[in-house]
Amino acid sequence: SKSSLPHTDKTANKPKPKTKGNPHKEGIFSPIVVAAGSVLGQEQLNQIRAKAISLHSDIIKSFVDTSDSELGKSVLKQLFNIV
Repeated sequence: SKSSLPHTDKTANKPKPKTKGNPHKEGIFSPIVVAAGSVLGQEQLNQIRAKAISLHSDIIKSFVDTSDSELGKSVLKQLFNIV
């Protein structure tokens, strides 16, 4: 017996692959980054940006590592209450 449901194209519902890279070409820090690139040069700017990203990642990791402590649990509870 045939189904009364319409035929659907299974490829139409396939999620599109994510593109790599930052889709945001301009942001609030763009003027600072452009000026810093002009003054420091692109290579030194990239080194500074890499260091800043590394420090930021370390801070996040440190915060996550405290999530099992009493202080960490208290902070997470307050953060979840805010959002």
